[in-house]
Amino acid sequence: MALWDITWEMQGEQQVTEDLLLLNPTFKVKRINYDAETRHFQVEVIFQEGSYKHSRTFDNTLAEGDESIDAALIAQFINTQFPTAQIQK
Repeated sequence: MALWDITWEMQGEQQVTEDLLLLNPTFKVKRINYDAETRHFQVEVIFQEGSYKHSRTFDNTLAEGDESIDAALIAQFINTQFPTAQIQK
């Protein structure tokens, strides 16, 4: 299963970002931008609550020892950013 095909879900009220509070949202990673020179990456995530969709971009930098962006690194980012998220079955 490709990273783009994975849908995560969270239960209950979730303060996704400072300006976005959702109830029982699901989300998918839409896009990842990576600058190898600065080791900076952005993860664009689409959140869905019912029929409403919200896009948010999260900034991060590769940790020492990480050489590139891969699915495991993005999964780790998701688990850190949204610790209650589970892959939707």
